[in-house]
Amino acid sequence: MIIQNPWLDLPLTPPYVLPADLQAVTGFNNKYGKNPRVVLQLESLPEPFIGDITNAKVLLLVANPGHCDYDTSAHREEIFRNPILANLRQERRDYPFYPLDPALKKSPASYYWLQRLKYLLSARDPKKVAQKLCVVEWHGYHSYNFHGISWIKRNPIPSQAFTFAMVKKALADKNRLVVVMRNKGEWEAAVGDLSQCAFHGNPRNSTITPANTKSPAFERILAALSSQES
Repeated sequence: MIIQNPWLDLPLTPPYVLPADLQAVTGFNNKYGKNPRVVLQLESLPEPFIGDITNAKVLLLVANPGHCDYDTSAHREEIFRNPILANLRQERRDYPFYPLDPALKKSPASYYWLQRLKYLLSARDPKKVAQKLCVVEWHGYHSYNFHGISWIKRNPIPSQAFTFAMVKKALADKNRLVVVMRNKGEWEAAVGDLSQCAFHGNPRNSTITPANTKSPAFERILAALSSQES
């Protein structure tokens, strides 16, 4: 069964929330609106995944996109905004994992991921990594802090269904590697058995290093990023 990408329907002006997600996202913000560290930031473009979620050889499963004070203004600048929108639509680009695009090195996403992938980037060509790596969020809306898991489990955000379906597809493909970085329990409940996955050893530190991403996970990531499979 083909599941249509719901992010094609994202409004081009804020609040940036899918029509299908509006009830759940509004409910969440009504519930937690008194805590600015937790509320979902709808002035920033959602980033439910970064990279080619259909074909990437390595998927990193995380929680939700973080938020910094610069995000909202950066998402208004075309040089940053256009790659985010292209990624949501899954349009072809030289750098599907756009934080590695040299043209975007001043973006918040690049600042974050260049630090966390520096060990991989020292061992593999950055452009090749960008073509084979995808970060996948449990839900796609920004917040300063990840919170409200129990509430979202009771009131799922509809766009999560697309994400979970794409992760299940990757799990079923022996030529692709899924790495659980955070929230193993939530991902397991969403997509099923994770026994074939690699696991990041330190959920509080997402930098991928031989120490944090314990053997053989680190070696499996390097091998998958070296794959010649198209």
